[in-house]
This record gives sequence, C-alpha cells and structure tokens, in this order.
Amino acid sequence: MDSYQSLKRCCEQWSTYPCNLLRPDQRRNVLENYHLILDGSEIRLFQASTEDIRILEPSDSPNGYIEQIFTSPFGLRKHLEQNRKDPAFSLIFVQSDNVRTPLNCSRESFAFLSSFYQIPAYFLDFVSSFGYSAERQDYHMTGFNSYDTLEPSTSNALEIRQLGRSGSEHVVQYMLRSVEKLTDSSSNTNWDVHQMAVHHRYDFVYGKALWLNIKTNNIISERIKEAMAEDPMLNFALSKGLSGSFTATLRTHLIHLEWCDNSWREYICDVEGEIRKTVKEGVVINEMEAKVMETDDPQRSVPRRLTKELEDLTNLENLPFEEAEKLDAIRERLENSLLVLQLNIQTLQDISDHYENLANRESLPSEVMKGSFFSDLDSFSQRVGRIRKNLEIRVTQVNSLISWLRKKQQLFEGLLRQRSVQASCFLTKTSHFHLDRMEQIAHMTREETASMHVITLVTMVFLPVSFLAEQGNIGVTFTDVL
Repeated sequence: MDSYQSLKRCCEQWSTYPCNLLRPDQRRNVLENYHLILDGSEIRLFQASTEDIRILEPSDSPNGYIEQIFTSPFGLRKHLEQNRKDPAFSLIFVQSDNVRTPLNCSRESFAFLSSFYQIPAYFLDFVSSFGYSAERQDYHMTGFNSYDTLEPSTSNALEIRQLGRSGSEHVVQYMLRSVEKLTDSSSNTNWDVHQMAVHHRYDFVYGKALWLNIKTNNIISERIKEAMAEDPMLNFALSKGLSGSFTATLRTHLIHLEWCDNSWREYICDVEGEIRKTVKEGVVINEMEAKVMETDDPQRSVPRRLTKELEDLTNLENLPFEEAEKLDAIRERLENSLLVLQLNIQTLQDISDHYENLANRESLPSEVMKGSFFSDLDSFSQRVGRIRKNLEIRVTQVNSLISWLRKKQQLFEGLLRQRSVQASCFLTKTSHFHLDRMEQIAHMTREETASMHVITLVTMVFLPVSFLAEQGNIGVTFTDVL
C-alpha cells in the first residue's frame, strides 16, 4: 500500500487519533495515553453545534486568497479529499467564543483535520488548555516544540506525491498568551489573558505552508487577512519559489508573535490607575475617620464618649476592607501577568533559536537560501528579539508595580492594625469605667449598710423601753378603773 492509500485509511480511522498517525515521533503507549485524554476531554473541548472552521487558500482575487467556512465534518472532509494537490498555503482557523467555552469545532472535524495533515500528538498539549472550565487550564502554560525531516536518513519522512508533499519539511508548534481588553453587554471593559496555539509546517521541496491557528477570537485571522491584502510578499510570495515562500512564512510568524506584545503597555497603565484609585479611596476613608476622632468633644460625659467610640469602631463601612481586597486581587493578577510574560519570553527565544539553527543546517536545500534568505532571516531574528526585549521591559514594569503595591498593602494593613489598637484602647477604657462604677456602687452599699446597722441598733435599744412604758400606762389606767 502506497503512502497516499495509507493516509486515506488513516483519515478513515480519525476516531483513534493520534494512534492512527503514520510516522509518529512517540511510542505507542504515549499515543494511547493522548487518545485517552482526548476521549475524557471531548465534551469540554469540542462543540459540534457551533462548528465554524475557516480556511484561507490562494486565489486570483485582488486579496490573493479565498476564505471558506465549514460548519460540519462532511463539508470539511469533502474539501480536504477533493482530487488535488495541497495548495501553496493553507491557513486554518479554529476559534471559541471565549477562554472558557469549547472550541467551535467537532471532535470529528478536528481529528480528521489532524489525521489528514499528520499533526503530531504533542500539539494536543496546547489544545487541552482550551475548552470549558470553571477555572483556567494549565496555569498560564506556554511552550514550543519542533522537528524536521531534512536529513536523508530521517525515518519519519512521509512523501505523498499525489498531494504534493515531499516529506522534507520542518514543523513548528508553539503556544503564547497575552492580555486582551474585553467589552461586555453593559459596555464595561475588563482585561483577560487569552491563549493562542499554532501549528506550522513547511515543505522544503515544494515550498508549501500549512498553518493551524487555535484561538478564542478572530483577531489573528483578521490581521493575517489585512496583511495579505496590503503586503505583496504575503499576497503572492507563497506561490513564487522556495525563497519567497519561506520569507512569507517568517512574516506570517511575526503576525502571530507580535500579538503577544501588543496590549501590555495599555494593560499596565490601566492596572496602575486602578491601584492609585483604590489607594486614594482607602486613604480618604482613613482621613475622614481621623478628623471625626480629632473633633470629639473632650467635655462630653464619659458614657456618651464611650458610646460614640463604640459606634465608630462597629461601623465597618469606615474600614478599608473592600480596598484591601481589591489590592489583593490586583496583586494576584500582576503575579499571573508576570508569569505569562516570562514564559512568553522563553518561547520567543526558542523560536528564534530554531530558525537560527535551521540556517546553519548543511542539509537545507540551496534553493531556499537563494535571494534574500539570510537577510530576511536576520530581520526576522531582530524583530523577534525586539518583541522579547519589549516583554522584558514589561516584566520590569510589572515587578515595579508589585513592589509599589506591597507598600500600599502595608499601608492598609497599618490602618487595620490601627483600628485594632483603637479597639483595644476602647476595651481598656470600658473596663476602667465599669471598674470605677463598681467601686462607687460598693462604696454606696457600704454606707447604706452602716446606716441600716445604726437604725437597727437604735430600734433594738429604744423599742423595749417604749413597749414597757406603754404597758405601764395601760396598767395604771386599768387599776384606776377598778
């Protein structure tokens, strides 16, 4: 059975992906484990009812491309299985409504697509970070991996002449994250971290390029379409020889890579403004409370003063609890942003290193290195380096914001400690007040007890005499009557 027939059989067995791959890099048990993970994540990852897969391919239109939309596995299979060779370029976009909803794609379409293009199993590591979840998946993971079949002795090279695939290719896969501003139905804006997974394959004999982009919205697809309409290199180069097509792949990479740097400056400015606003609100509350305490009338009676202090201490609205919680939430967001930036920097470095090493390969076809190959590669490395430097600047900014935020949190902690001290003072005053009152009551009780003793003594002394005198008077009167 030739390789083309093997590929057709592989596609028919799409439900077993990635175990059905013809020349996998991993062992069988690893592929089976990926398959089990895909089975367990199917409901979370895929949503067939909203299927919307978009493919850009070259055309003679003014824009240089045609966009086709597939809403069912049947339509996608019909498109891929048509009797033709692979186009000069194919840009495939799979999206989701937001970061915590399933992909707008059925498992059948995804597995069939992955089988047709022999997408490696470890791309599923990136895909698994998408889909429905109550919390974020993979804790801001990014990553990069690559392989090539440039060496003649490479055992996993797969040539399929019927499709125009030489088997001499290189594959690049990466995942990046960045912040994006969102607007809800009430026109409120907020920031969220979005991820993007990219699979890219380039054929070094035929100059054909494949891109599979998975993202939560259409930002990248719109940018690529805009660039293809404006940039002649992207518009025509993919069908004009190896050197031009390779340059076009570098420019397409840059559209993806620049995305991870675009919004950080605005995001950091917004977070800084949010911190200043929160700190200002907390300080105003504290200043108002201090003024109330300073204007308290010292001539007011002790019970009234204590009652007023009790009301102030039990009024939780005057405490900066809400502001302190906001600062905690902001600090957590900044620490997450710092992690995303650092991981992106490493991924960008890996991509740059990959292409620099590729240029030094002796087995690289000479046709690719013609023309402006080395200058284009140098330009690509410089621009990736510039993106990386920009992210390093953002890391410095975020670290500075976190340090500043810690100081403001210490201020709020001081305010809360001050309230705790005030509460202790209030309890001490209350204890002294009640102790004084108890002493006064005890003194009054002792005085009243002494008075009662005197009255009792007088009563005991004079009562018998009065009684005898009264009896004597009665007796005399009775005798006189006799």
